[in-house]
Amino acid sequence: MTEGRRAPTSAHPIAYTFWPTPVHERLIDAALLPGAEAGAAFEDWRARVEFDDIDAASLRLLPLVCHNLAAAGFSGSPLMGRLRGVRRQHWYRNQLLLGFVSDLLAAFTRAGIPTLLLKGIPLALLHYPTAATRPMTDGDILIPEDAASAALDIVRAAGLRLADPRSEWPPRWIASAGFVHADGWHVDLHTRVMHECWQPGVDDGLWRAAVPMTVNGTPTLTLAREDHLLHALAHGARPNEIAPIRWIVDATMLVRNAPSFDWTRVVTLARQRRLSLIVRTTLTYAKTRFRLPVPSDVLDELARDRPTLGERFELRSRETVGRTGFVAGVLADYVRRRGRTEDWRGPLGFVRYVRDYWHLDSAWQVPTAMGRWTARRMRTD
Repeated sequence: MTEGRRAPTSAHPIAYTFWPTPVHERLIDAALLPGAEAGAAFEDWRARVEFDDIDAASLRLLPLVCHNLAAAGFSGSPLMGRLRGVRRQHWYRNQLLLGFVSDLLAAFTRAGIPTLLLKGIPLALLHYPTAATRPMTDGDILIPEDAASAALDIVRAAGLRLADPRSEWPPRWIASAGFVHADGWHVDLHTRVMHECWQPGVDDGLWRAAVPMTVNGTPTLTLAREDHLLHALAHGARPNEIAPIRWIVDATMLVRNAPSFDWTRVVTLARQRRLSLIVRTTLTYAKTRFRLPVPSDVLDELARDRPTLGERFELRSRETVGRTGFVAGVLADYVRRRGRTEDWRGPLGFVRYVRDYWHLDSAWQVPTAMGRWTARRMRTD
């Protein structure tokens, strides 16, 4: 494994860091490498796993693996039929999701609310070989924060409700809130692009650089290719119960086939958002291990930035799983968000932040809640 990475464990509540396991790496190779190399990587991966028991992160890479192997003329595996079946299944699910999101976007447009799509849908439609090769479980829609109240009326009229009834709208401590429909549709409604960035007007430049796209004929906007990359790295570099390894593939799809790419913009945005260390770390790994075509001078430029202690702590928290990583991650996020509200500042600011993070009624409940949470984690670890 690459120096400095920590292998995932079965610890709860976060089981995986953003670094792939060696087995994941071989499946990513099968999705990205050309020709015979892809076939060899797939056979190596297949020899290491029981196909019927693969994890969720691996499952959602299989449609792209199938596409890449077929393009390479690889047909020697008895699993190719099953891969094609997985791809067809995700194509069907994606089409249903796109139909629902298209109707929701149209409702926003009729209400005069601008929309900008993030993550899965624009990646699938604009940057992956086909929409079937990028499985999606939800739609991520960014709206202006001052339209939050009107947007809530629209999503409710569409049959969506907050996935967690305790969630705040508009959200104060994350960039989005999750909504769910009785038919199973999931939508993340954003008032910010990134969980890390809360400065006033921080997304204005992303809106100005946005590019048009359509979903089933419904017009909307999405991030410029460079801004997509920054978002993919920042969002992907977070621990998760499902190994969040798809950031490597997303980054490759965004960069590899780009007619042109403004690396200066990526560096500038990373600096503005205090993400230089995370961006440099992820890009260096993707370039070294997966041949992501990142110019060396871009990495050299990012290396000139001296990360703060908080940024170093943030990266380490994302490389750590289990109870320690979870608590460290909450603390790192608090450091970025404490200026969001006066209530989160001062000596008791972190306690009040945890109160809101856990939807408690009072800061006095935090010690008891932490004790109960720790006890549950010890029983399940």
